[in-house]
Amino acid sequence: MGTFCCPKSIKACRIRVTRNDECGAALVHSQNPNSRITTKGFVSLTMSPDTEDGEEILVKDGCGDICIHDIDCSRIKGFELTLMLCGIPVPMIGLLLNSQMFLDGTVPRGFMMPDVNDVDCDGSRQVEIWAKNAEKGKCATDEAWPWFQWLIPKSINWVLSGDIGFANDNAVELELEGYAESNPNWTPSVPGEWILPDDQAVVQNGGPVGGICTNTLPDSIDCDYDPV
Repeated sequence: MGTFCCPKSIKACRIRVTRNDECGAALVHSQNPNSRITTKGFVSLTMSPDTEDGEEILVKDGCGDICIHDIDCSRIKGFELTLMLCGIPVPMIGLLLNSQMFLDGTVPRGFMMPDVNDVDCDGSRQVEIWAKNAEKGKCATDEAWPWFQWLIPKSINWVLSGDIGFANDNAVELELEGYAESNPNWTPSVPGEWILPDDQAVVQNGGPVGGICTNTLPDSIDCDYDPV
């Protein structure tokens, strides 16, 4: 049995985006080129909870005193996602937005936003973030947990959301927005990476965001798709 991990998550050093099939399971990477990206080419990912407030029932008697008061539980429907990209990572834009690509053979060299009538509303992507674990005791035992791997098992509705500005005192930044929701059909983006027997069931029966302690940081591919 491994040692307990109580992480202190700081910074973010890798992001991996994987295309899911129509049911929400990760595409089999060996059979689907250009379906996964692992990179450090991003600035930030923000997750804001989308909450449905619980219904309140309030009844007063004839004298104005409260005789019935009940508040239902509030529920998190999902998370609104904001991803700030570092530079213009063409493959990442293509994978998330389903953009048309300018190719030199098989090498992407540019993108064109999809037509307004050709938005990929049904496609989903899983997103993983590796953050540093600042817990000082993480190496005090035989099993260290230097990383905390955040997981969004299903993200949908990615769009280009921020302004694009050109000036002599700024770099072009691209901001994308999407939405995270639960995924009852989730499978790992890399088979065998989530290795305990119950891991898949925990994710499939859980909510739109989670995370796990890990001792592995995947290699970064510089502005390209992961090779098959």
